[in-house]
Amino acid sequence: MNSVEFLSEDVEVSMSDYWDDIARADHFWMDWRFHVIARVLRSFISREKSASSPRILDIGCGAGVVREQLEGTFNVSVDGCDLRREVLENGYQGRGRRFVYDIFQEREDMVGKYDGVMLLDVIEHLDDDVKFLMSATRHVRKEGWVLITVPALPLFFGPYDIALGHKRRYTDSTLRNLLRVCQICNSSVGYWGLGMIPLLAARTLLQRKTDTFSIVKSGFEPPSSFVNQLLKISGIIERATLKNPLVGASLFAVGRVSEQTSI
Repeated sequence: MNSVEFLSEDVEVSMSDYWDDIARADHFWMDWRFHVIARVLRSFISREKSASSPRILDIGCGAGVVREQLEGTFNVSVDGCDLRREVLENGYQGRGRRFVYDIFQEREDMVGKYDGVMLLDVIEHLDDDVKFLMSATRHVRKEGWVLITVPALPLFFGPYDIALGHKRRYTDSTLRNLLRVCQICNSSVGYWGLGMIPLLAARTLLQRKTDTFSIVKSGFEPPSSFVNQLLKISGIIERATLKNPLVGASLFAVGRVSEQTSI
């Protein structure tokens, strides 16, 4: 049995745990995001698998949905770390290891050990995203890769972001600047989810709920399985016809770690 390993103490983080209950693999947003991730990572993982099995760390992995998706699609093992013990224990076990681990500790047995790390909708929760991303890169070998996804368009920062503990939404330029400061080079940055912008705008303008549970539920959970399926189809159409939209509800970034960074 792949049990959770405790490298750090579990702590409370600024994120609604209810989000993990809704964010299943068949949720249209999770499905849309994964296909973006898979397209971006395909060449990185294929190249590394030709030499040996790549070591990948999903930082802030939550219940492990993306770990499960990647392991199933690419036949690799993905380690995951989070600060929330209960979410890890109740989530996907998988082939890789699961850690309660604070990356700021930068343990000797973790630093420089991975071919790539993923921070999927994580850094927007941090007051100091530069310090956090620098710590994350130190867990990657030289010339290894870092993949980031974040919410986009600060104009639409609203009650939903606050309920989830978001500190900011990003633009193409602010995300590129973050990569530059953290010495992540040969990077590719792009928007995704153009078709979600009307939903994002409506959520920001119309949400009037006051409690966190209601805000997260109304802001992320589709009203029915039929609507969820329609939105999944919208994602399929957009990915097939518009691979690099000029704007979108979210952003991705991937790049190489040029050297071990220091704060």
